[in-house]
Amino acid sequence: MRYIIFCVILIFFLAGCSGSRSESSVDLSSLFGKEELVQIPEESIELNYDPVLLMQRAEAYYVNKSYPEAIEEYKRFIKIHPAHKLAGYAQYRIGMGYFNQMKEVDRDPEPVIKSLEAFKKAMSDYPRSSYREDAKIKADMCIERLAEYYFYIGRFYYKKSSYPAAVSRFKQIAKDYPDTKFSQDALYYLGVTYIKLKDASSARQALEELLKRYPDTKYKGDAKRLLAKYK
Repeated sequence: MRYIIFCVILIFFLAGCSGSRSESSVDLSSLFGKEELVQIPEESIELNYDPVLLMQRAEAYYVNKSYPEAIEEYKRFIKIHPAHKLAGYAQYRIGMGYFNQMKEVDRDPEPVIKSLEAFKKAMSDYPRSSYREDAKIKADMCIERLAEYYFYIGRFYYKKSSYPAAVSRFKQIAKDYPDTKFSQDALYYLGVTYIKLKDASSARQALEELLKRYPDTKYKGDAKRLLAKYK
């Protein structure tokens, strides 16, 4: 299979002809233009090690939205070339590969979890990468999505009167995702779920924590009323 013209441009950029060229100046995704499909290089011995061909193959998969295959190629790039100037970019793209596979909130959260892990790794392993800021933004979005997912599951169990299971999900949100917008929802429902379980002490603790963390919460009136009732 022949390479199309953009491959030559990609090789020029990746080869680092200018030693002063920074990672952020290499906008790889824009090099593919508006091609509906991008050809993927055939396997070769050279491809197994050459950073240019490895990245070209990974980017081709990514642009074609073959995200699982792209992720594996980015991982191979990092494994073989961990100190390359585009290793941080490759790690960021791994996160984006999982991020682009995220589905509705009620579906399997595995892509969200893997995306979050990849973005955290991009930030910790490549702190000077120009993609670090966007990785942080995407990581925060993943955290918010996970909190939403566990709240959705908690509410599902609550409506089904499976109160111990609901408590587990609400506690998880309050503990692991305290900075998300679903934290106050989780604390309120944790309180009312404990009431359903006739555990007044735990209910008071959850509702008091709610008012302490969020003094202007939308649940303020109900929380105070319940605290007064279950003193």
